[in-house]
Order: sequence, then C-alpha cells, then structure tokens
Amino acid sequence: MRFDGDTVTPFASAAPSERLLAYRVPGLAAASDGAVYVAYAGEEPIRRLDPLSGDRELIDTGPRLARWAANGALLLDDSGALWAGVGDSVRRLAGGQWSELAGPSDLPANVLTDLAHDGRALWLSSVSGMARFDGRWQSFGVADGLPTIDTRALAVAPDGALWAAFDTPLRGLARYGADGWQTLTCPTAAPTSAAIIDAAQTPDALWFATATGVSRSDGVNWRTFDRRDGLPDDAITAVVAHGDTVWAATARGIARYDGAWRVVSDAPAVALAVASGGALWAYDGRELFRVDQDGRRVAPPLPTTVRDLAATGDAVWLATPDGALRYDGVWTVFTPAEGLPSIDVTAIGAGDDGRVWAATSGDEGQIEIVTFDGARWVAHPNRDVAAEQLAGRSVLRILAAPDGDVWLATSAGLERLHEGRWSLASFAKGLPVGYIRALAWADDSVWAGTTTGLVRFDGQSWQPAETPTPGQSGTPVTALAVAPTGELWVAEEPGRSDRLRFYDGAAWTIVPLPAPTMYVVQMDFTAAGQLVAVVRDNVRASVGIYDGQTWSWYTSDNLRLEPQQLGAAPDGRLWLAGLSADGATLPEVVESLQPGAPEPSRSDRAAVAVFELGPAGLGEEVGRFHAPDIATDAWPGVVPFDPIAFGPDGRVYVAGHEAIYVFNGDDVAAPTVTLELPLPFARLTTDISLAPDGRLWVATNVGAAVWDGRAWRSYYAPPRAPEWWGSVNTLLPRADGGIVLGTDGGGLGLYTGRDFTGLTDERERPAEWAQIRPPITALLYRDTGELWAATDGGGVSRLTATEWQVYIPNATLAAEVTALAATEGRLWLGIKTGRVAVEPVGDSCRFAAVEPSAWVNDALRDRQGDVWLAVDGEGVLRLGDGAEPTRELTGDIQRLALSPNGELWFADDRQPWLLRYRPSGGDDAWSRLPLDLSLSTPNIDTTTVLAVGPDLDLWLGGSTYEHRGLVRFSGGQWSHLTTADGLADNWVLDVVVAPDGAVWVATYGGLSRYEP
Repeated sequence: MRFDGDTVTPFASAAPSERLLAYRVPGLAAASDGAVYVAYAGEEPIRRLDPLSGDRELIDTGPRLARWAANGALLLDDSGALWAGVGDSVRRLAGGQWSELAGPSDLPANVLTDLAHDGRALWLSSVSGMARFDGRWQSFGVADGLPTIDTRALAVAPDGALWAAFDTPLRGLARYGADGWQTLTCPTAAPTSAAIIDAAQTPDALWFATATGVSRSDGVNWRTFDRRDGLPDDAITAVVAHGDTVWAATARGIARYDGAWRVVSDAPAVALAVASGGALWAYDGRELFRVDQDGRRVAPPLPTTVRDLAATGDAVWLATPDGALRYDGVWTVFTPAEGLPSIDVTAIGAGDDGRVWAATSGDEGQIEIVTFDGARWVAHPNRDVAAEQLAGRSVLRILAAPDGDVWLATSAGLERLHEGRWSLASFAKGLPVGYIRALAWADDSVWAGTTTGLVRFDGQSWQPAETPTPGQSGTPVTALAVAPTGELWVAEEPGRSDRLRFYDGAAWTIVPLPAPTMYVVQMDFTAAGQLVAVVRDNVRASVGIYDGQTWSWYTSDNLRLEPQQLGAAPDGRLWLAGLSADGATLPEVVESLQPGAPEPSRSDRAAVAVFELGPAGLGEEVGRFHAPDIATDAWPGVVPFDPIAFGPDGRVYVAGHEAIYVFNGDDVAAPTVTLELPLPFARLTTDISLAPDGRLWVATNVGAAVWDGRAWRSYYAPPRAPEWWGSVNTLLPRADGGIVLGTDGGGLGLYTGRDFTGLTDERERPAEWAQIRPPITALLYRDTGELWAATDGGGVSRLTATEWQVYIPNATLAAEVTALAATEGRLWLGIKTGRVAVEPVGDSCRFAAVEPSAWVNDALRDRQGDVWLAVDGEGVLRLGDGAEPTRELTGDIQRLALSPNGELWFADDRQPWLLRYRPSGGDDAWSRLPLDLSLSTPNIDTTTVLAVGPDLDLWLGGSTYEHRGLVRFSGGQWSHLTTADGLADNWVLDVVVAPDGAVWVATYGGLSRYEP
C-alpha cells in the first residue's frame, strides 16, 4: 500500500500465480525517482513499480540454484544499486549486472542438498559443490573431477564407496575412491531440450543451441554443455561454427569452443554469423558488431526486427520485415525496388560459392526465393516465367477437343487453352462444379464429370446437365466415355439405379449393373462398339465387357493382374495397367533433399499387359511390360486415372510418373522410345491425351507438358509452397542450386526454381511428429549424405537414405534429481518425474531403466539389497534385482530412514504417526509410532527429515511452512531442539547420524553438529 500523507492506496499483487502466501512481501525499497521495488514471497522476479504511471517492470535476479532460494529483503544504496536477498545469498544489481556476495565458510553453501556418512567421514552436497569432513574440511568442485558443482544427492554403496548424483541424470554420476573422483557419464540418445533454437556443424560433430545449453552430437552420442562448462548462460540464442571452432551466443555474452568453452565477449547477442574467412559477427537486438575486433557497433539504418543473419567474405546480411539489409562498411537497404518479391524478408543465407539467397513472404503468406546478382535480387536461374501460365499446379484431366481447344482440370478449376491463351473457369468465376474427375467431348460440347454431378459447357458458360429423373442430380461422377456412334456415357458412384447411363443428344438410357455396390471407375469403347470397363465392387476390381445386352467378367485371377486402368486400341487389343505393389520404406521426396540425389521415383511394382479382344470377349495375353513408375495408383479420394493413349500411326503411349513409354503397337514387350518428362518434381502422372494435331498432352501433379514429336513444352503454375508451411525460417543453399527450406509451419522441403517439394503428406513425416508441426529452426548436411533438421518443440531429426531418426529428450532424464540409492551393480536415481536405474560399465554407464512417475521424495537401500522409493502421492515401492516393483505402502510418504538394526521408518505427510517395518516379518512386521502433536502437526509442519541413530533414537525435522527445529524421540520421550539450543536455523533440511552418535543437521542457515 502507498500512503501520501492523506490517503492509502492499495496495489494488487502482480505475481503471475495467486497461491497461498503470494501476497506476502518480504522486501520493499523506494528509489529517489519515486519508483518502488517489490520482492514477493517465493521465487518470482522482483517488480519495479511506478505508483503514479502504473508502469511495471520485471527484474530477473539471475539463476536460482536451489528450489528454496526465495526472495528476501531489498535495499537501495546511495549510488542507486539494488541489494537483494535471494535464498542464502546477497546479490547486488548495478549497471544492469548482478553480482553475488558470500562470506567466508568451510561449506560450499549454507543451504545443503544432502548429507551422508560413509563410516569414516561426513559428506555434504550443495548446488555450489561438495565437502568432506574427517576432522578437517575438504571441498570439491569441477577442478577436482566433478562434472558440475550442482550436486543433488549422495549415497554410500555396499562396498563403502560414496556416490554423488547431480542436477539431472544426463550429468551422470561420480564415485569417490583412493584416486579421487571418477565421473561416469551415460551416453544419451537426444539433446536435453525438444526446443532447438539454432544449429551448426564442425567436421566431426553437430552443435545445437537450446534453452538449457549447447548439445553436441557425433552422430551416435550426445553431450550438453551449459554455464557450468564455461558458457556465460544456459539459455543459448545462437550457435555458429567455422572449421573446428564453435561460438555460442547468450544474453550474458558470447563463448568460443576449441576444446573447452571460454568467454570471448561479455556482450549479449541474439544472432551470430561467421564469414567464410572466420570473421564472427553478432547482433544484440539493436546493433551489429564484429566480435574479434575493436567492438565498434553499428545500428541498422532503420528501426526493424532482425530475423536472420548471414555473412560473406565482405559483408553481413540481415533479413528483416523491412527488406534485406547489407553492411559492408556502409548500410544498404534492399526493397522490392531492387528486385525483392516482397519487402517482408524472413530468412537469408549464403552458399559456399558466396552467393546470397533470401526468402520473402508475400501478402498472402506466399514464399518466394531470390538470389543477389551483385546489383539486384533476381529469380532462381531455373525459374521459367514463360511456362508459368496455369492458375493451379495439380492437373487431373486433359481434354484435347476437336475444335482445337485444350481443357485442363486443375486444382484451381478448369483451364482452357484457346487461340494460344489460357483462361480459367473457377468457383470464383461461376463454375458450378465440385472436384473434376473426367472430361469428354460429345454432342459438340465439353462435358465435365465432377464430385457434385455432370456439367456442360454451352460455349459461354457451364451449366448443370439434364438428369433422367428430376431431383437426382448431384451424385459424384467417376468416369466419362464417348461411344463410336457419339453417345456420352456417364458412370457415377453407387447410390442410384442409373449410376451407369448414356445420352444420345435427346434422352438418357440406363445400363444396369449386376450388383448394387458395383460402379465403373474407368471405361472405353472398342471400334466395334463394345464397352470395356474397370468395375469395382467394394474393394475388388474386375474388367467388364458389355456388348449392348450382357456383361462378361474377368477377375484378377483370370488376368494375373489387378486391373486399375485400361485402353481399347484401334487394332482390337485391350491394354491394361495393373499394380502389384510393395510400398516404399521411405517417401521418394526425401531422397530429393539430399545434394546430388536422383529425381524422385516410385518403388511400387507396376505393369501393363496386352490382351486380344474380340466379339466373344477377352482373349489370350499378347505380352506384358514391367516398369516401377507406370501410373497405376490414384491420389487419395480420387478415382483411377487414364495413363494409356493411342496414336493414329499405331503407336501406344503408356504414362509413367517420370516418363512416357512409347510402343510401336506390335511389340508390347518393351517400349521403342522412352520420353523423360520435363516437369520439375513430377511424382504422379494423372492423364495423357493425343490432340487432333498429333501433339501428346500429359497431366501431372505439378503441371502439364506437351510433346510435339521433337521437344517438350511445359505449362505450370508459379511456384507456390503449401499454405500450411507458413514462412521460411531457415534456408540451406546446395551446390547444385537447390535450396532446402525449413518453415515455421513445420515444412521441410526443396526449391529448385520451378517448384517446391517436401513433406506435404502426413505419411511422409516422422511418426514422432504425428500430432505436431514443429517449426524448423536450422538445417545441416553431413558428408555422409544425412540431412539434419532442428525444430522448436520436435527435437532434432536425421534423414538418411532409408529412414527418419528423431531425437527428442526423455522428460524423466531431463528432470532434476531428488534422491539416490546404491546397490551392488546398480544405482537408482529418484527424479522429479520418475526413477532411473544406472549401471556402471567401466568408465561409462548406461540407463538400464527409465520409469516415469510422480516426484520421488526419498530413496534408500535396505540390508537385503532392495531399494525403497517414496513416490509423492503414490506410496512406497520396493525394487529388487530383476523383480517387478512391489508397492508396500500407499499415501504420501515424504521420508525414509534405515535403522542400524535393519528396521525401516516412514514419515507420511498426512498421518500423525511414523510407520516402522521389521524385515523379519510376521504379524508385527508393521507398527505405528504416534507423533507428539505439540511438536509436529501433519499437513502444517510436514516431516521431511528423518534419521535413526546407533542408539535407535529418532530424529525428525519439518520444512513446509512452520520451521520448528529438530525433534528427537529417545527412551520413549519426545524432545525439541531449536536455535535456542545452538541450532544454526530452525528450518531443518537434512539429518545424518554418524557411527559415533554425532548428529549432523543441515539447516537453511548452515550446518550444525550435536553430540548427545
């Protein structure tokens, strides 16, 4: 509250969580400018409040190594520096930097995390190191062989060795012996965070920046470095590499790694870039500076946000929403006036050849990729604007009409080539149709079969066709065909009795099918007028031949081929395309992401077979040709397409996904010519058609191509990335001109100038990303041909030639250690999120078991070698060698203790007694000892400290809200020891009793020793 002499003004808590005691303010200080500094109870940031304007500012006090490091008093001195009590430390804020003050002590810290006695000496641990007392004090830290000073738990093994566990299981364990400390680090399978900010590569490793440090992978093992390894801070904002040298940026400075981390700059940075010569550039959110020079800083020439940074030998490049910026001693700002497709530049990168590439995002969020030619930004060299004439990239059907027009059914609607110009009929322009499945020319008109029915072009506009029965229009059309006598045949999906019918220009006639579930998916006519169709019945496909009166049927057993598509040749033969497939182990698109990889190809087995066809029906097989990419399968939700066409010269054209196979009509065993398709990223060929002028038109998923007998010409839409990709976060130039992209929508793909390809199908993404689309934050190539992608939330993925491998950290291994127990060949770590078994293996170790659970409060080994774990809210588990865990108790057991006589004691958070277990068993194996409620009140002063001395005295301490000191049970009597008796502090954190009966008590105020 604020009192100005007349009135009192209350100020509500600004703490983010309004829990019990959240309103308590242990620290308050007023500045000379009228601002007030407020420290709320707990571990919240300090608040700076201007009472007049109401402005608030959060002030982070820096790392809190202990979970009980709560806020304390505040003081502003005459110089304006702020002094703050944080846990057991005093910190001073001046000039924007915190410094910590500590008095002289034999202890590494006043607040200890664990105590243990190995029979010879007392051991204590803290987040600031370890100490040993055997008549004299000896301290241990990183210089003595510990992996980190942050030590959380201690345990004595059966052989008397002391083991120490650190902040997380990922840090490993350390064993103290005659030769000092031996650290065992368990190789991990992932970085310590699923959120990767940046990545870099050295010849023998990959480096990933995370909020918890720098994770390094050699392709097999992972290791994470943080501030305890020499980094300025744990939260890494950027990482770059040149040769064997790595730099990491943080909000507290920049560090360099060349065998060990050392700080090379105290300046904060949010982005780094290293030039080809090794010059390191940094950006701190406001200014650009070169790290290894005089520290001179230059601010961008306009206020903007820097999204990406790249460096060449002579300049630094910045991607911003206000254009691309270059600094080479002077600033240059590039906008659309200099060739950028949009002023909104989202990513920038430099290739090994020195060429600079930029990604922009247009008004509709459309990705555009350009390169700098020395003066202006220009399109990719492969870009062919003259071919970019279609509105939709995916072409499903082609109709080369007798009047000379060519019609394409595309993802944007119906596109018409008339007198050399393309025009579009779409939903927005009045096209009353759904998804177009078939096109045909009949009755001097163009007909379109769609998912919402049949429509007809009257020369000016599209209109719904007449149906035989009013009110029955709208059934999805599956196929169209025109009989030699001119009738239009229409096939529709099941649901109507007239699902196969024909129109003679005046009326409709229904052709019955034998079963109500049968429907035609493709049909054609012989010269004699027989209808030949591929017909489905539920999941089966057959070939049916209709002579005007009756049907004849041929199954896959008759044909030795599962029929998919067909074509009736003018010479009286029937060509059938069929599929006998074993699916690819990895989608072909991922191969195209590798530098120098071949074009995508299908691995499904497919064939085209030729049969004699006469008035009596289907005859003998004439021949068969196999090719893995023959167009036999359809897109999901789309009926099979038409891959076979016949020329007037007797040639037969069979479409593949990468080429057109041309047969001379007589020899069907092998094509005489193979025409490679020119379209970029064509993965599916959907239709082919011969125009009256003899040109061959081919439809694919990325455009249309036409062959005039000598050369190809292509038509496709301007390159457009999938809408869900969003904008480019990172781009990786390849030596062949391809640009690998990672986007904020989780897209990973390739751009070669003509189109985008990538992981646009859920089946083509790693299984670990099934429910997420983690933004791609960085891309790396290894010489082994692997592509690595770092993500924000999905970990790190490695793409090889055969599979995806995704590295996402195990949440239990990344959590904080709470307890430790050691058996003959295994150590059990209690974790905030479960338990972990570690087995030493020589100089290393391995995680033998990782079991998620609630917070493990305590762990111990009994005299039988079993390990007991107290799990928050889940009771007590007993773990034996090779046996399944046994639940011995339920409830909220906070603490375990082993008595010198082998008995076990348990303290429950909610019960007013201690439980005792005698391993000898029997009816009295379990018993209760009621607590003296005048000394300890369950749920108010929870027992979190428990120990048993050699005289079987019990020692208890509590540390939830009321800190009442140390409680002793001896000779049937309860007694109480507090600071009045010499205890350092009434907040007791741990107790251990030495074999000589000395009681060592860790308190919030330091260590006390009591001799009964």
